[in-house]
Amino acid sequence: QLKEQAGALYRKAESSGVMADPQMTSDLAGQIKKIARDNELITPKGRVSTAYPRAAESMNLLDDYAGFEMNPTQMQIVRETLADAVMSTEGKERRIAAQMLRTFDDFTAPLAPELDQARALYQRAMKGQKLEQLEELGDAKSSQFSASGRENAVRRQYSGLDQKIVKGQEVGWSPSEIKAIQDVGRGTTAQNAMRNIGRIAPTGPVSGATTLGIPFMVGNAMAGPSLGAAMGAGMFGAGYGARGLASAMQQRNIEIAKALARNGGTIPYAQNEGVINAIAAALGSQGANANEVQR
Repeated sequence: QLKEQAGALYRKAESSGVMADPQMTSDLAGQIKKIARDNELITPKGRVSTAYPRAAESMNLLDDYAGFEMNPTQMQIVRETLADAVMSTEGKERRIAAQMLRTFDDFTAPLAPELDQARALYQRAMKGQKLEQLEELGDAKSSQFSASGRENAVRRQYSGLDQKIVKGQEVGWSPSEIKAIQDVGRGTTAQNAMRNIGRIAPTGPVSGATTLGIPFMVGNAMAGPSLGAAMGAGMFGAGYGARGLASAMQQRNIEIAKALARNGGTIPYAQNEGVINAIAAALGSQGANANEVQR
């Protein structure tokens, strides 16, 4: 939806006659080539390195427009190519593509207010897409972990983004978005507490015997087999319940992070109400009473 809104703004700008003239496109191509040279994408002899194919593709596309007029529809195509290069690459190539994208946005924004608005919408869409991708990668790798596999796998993906933000390798995230990313990657105080309690939930015959056996022996020594059985079952249930709550809390934080990213750092009341209802349903399924859900 964000991309569709941005596309409508590009079409509006084109209908009003916005155009980049040949001199402007030549200047833009020169700036992009400078980025390429500064990052050794172009050798001193002018050869384009094959080590960074997506960045090279973006540079060549802009070079094709040098000396020609560029209308908003063409600008949209170029921007999408640059954005795809940023999203689909890693490391140095991603940094090169990101520099090119920022330069292109700085070039188009002054041409018409609609283009600056479209840029903001695309940036929000890209952020949301990145967080969706982290969640999908976590799902794909969840089998590599034992208990709470998905929770641990998604946490690791978000933690990687958190570290890049701290190192300055990821820019453009608002304080509220960064806090939401940290809540997933590092866990909140409440979620981490539930994770620790959840570790007593058995994951196999040996851990199951430990979880049930020790409380049973304590209860049996105190008041006989009845109390022992009750205590063992209680520990068993507490572990599973806490693990489920931890997972529900994490999913709630994931949804908040994605909503913040797509809405530019805030969540409109109507959407926030939907998130709260989803949280309440998740907590309710874990056995929380109405007052706990409300809190």
